[in-house]
Amino acid sequence: MGSEKSPVNLFWTGGWDSTFRLCDLIFNQGRCVKPIYILDHERKSFREEVMTMVLIKRLIDARVPECLIHPLEIVLKEDIPQAQEVSQLYHNLVKKYSRLGTQFEWLTRFAQWKGLNDIEIAIEANGFSPSAPVFLKLQENIIQDGSNNILCDHPADPSLELFRPFHFPLIKIWKTEMVRMSKEYSFFDILEKTWFCHKPLNGLPCGVCKPCVSVMNEHMGFRMPLSGKIRFRLKNLVHLKK
Repeated sequence: MGSEKSPVNLFWTGGWDSTFRLCDLIFNQGRCVKPIYILDHERKSFREEVMTMVLIKRLIDARVPECLIHPLEIVLKEDIPQAQEVSQLYHNLVKKYSRLGTQFEWLTRFAQWKGLNDIEIAIEANGFSPSAPVFLKLQENIIQDGSNNILCDHPADPSLELFRPFHFPLIKIWKTEMVRMSKEYSFFDILEKTWFCHKPLNGLPCGVCKPCVSVMNEHMGFRMPLSGKIRFRLKNLVHLKK
């Protein structure tokens, strides 16, 4: 296995979606990957995310002797230069669509800083829900360019230019499809090692933060430990009583 093509730049967090893409590129396409992780020290889970990526890289390296994963590039969020025009695009989207993670602002600033216009970001189809209207609008403005999904030249909402530097390889793929594909290509066991919780308790997923709730609601509860499942059920019971 090997590839003469340029390495694929990929934002990697140790989570399910970006790890699926990492494995898909390596095991299915034989591509080299340059993983990039932006470390946000305010995020309580950054230690678990880094440890997860170290573990997964070891597992992949053991199966693929060609070392298709470049060393993980870790960048401190605070080191990314400010960019007023990027921040304005982000605030415009938040004002119009209400909800958009702050990471999209600094991920775009990073891409601009490094001069990258082809970095892959693992936004998958499950994100397109009534609670995420900005992603519904983004999906409407995505076109296929060869094997890549990219933002069209003149998006209906000019503020969607925030997403210009990115490629969206998973934007039409659901997590359930990723489960099927990972089992077919024998890397499901690696996906089982991925991390998702933002507020871990005693080194385990909490069950009540936003990513944990998404895991349960998306029928991916096999990823949740018993303690997290109990907290999730108790939280739902409290909401039902209100």
